[in-house]
Amino acid sequence: MPQSEKLAPVAAVLSAISCMACCLPLGFAAAAGTAGLSLVLEPIQPYLMAASGALLVFGGWRLYTRGRSCQRRSRASIAVFWTCAALVALQMAAPQLVANLVAGSFNHQVPNGQPRLTNMDLAALRADFNRAADRARLIVLLSPT
Repeated sequence: MPQSEKLAPVAAVLSAISCMACCLPLGFAAAAGTAGLSLVLEPIQPYLMAASGALLVFGGWRLYTRGRSCQRRSRASIAVFWTCAALVALQMAAPQLVANLVAGSFNHQVPNGQPRLTNMDLAALRADFNRAADRARLIVLLSPT
């Protein structure tokens, strides 16, 4: 595999990672660290998106311009490139949809042995919280995930 063909999938993967890092950093840290990373990266989100686009353009250019080489492109390189390009395009077009897919928000079934999930009544919580204004109050929210 020529050197230029090896760079295209690497550029595509880096593009997908940099695009996803601005909105949904997958597995970089625990939940608190991920939230912190998301807050840190939010101001530079447009630059990360631009970097993703530039890396995809570079990867496509390196993959599809052979120059004087007569070697064929491997199917794996092409598949990795276009998969990453599709992920970046989907993330740019519908970031909340991608976040819901990754988080599993479309699966509303409760695992066996776990009580049914309920919606919080925020008005009742606010009223109870305000009624206890003369005492110390602590609210703990636990997620089943």
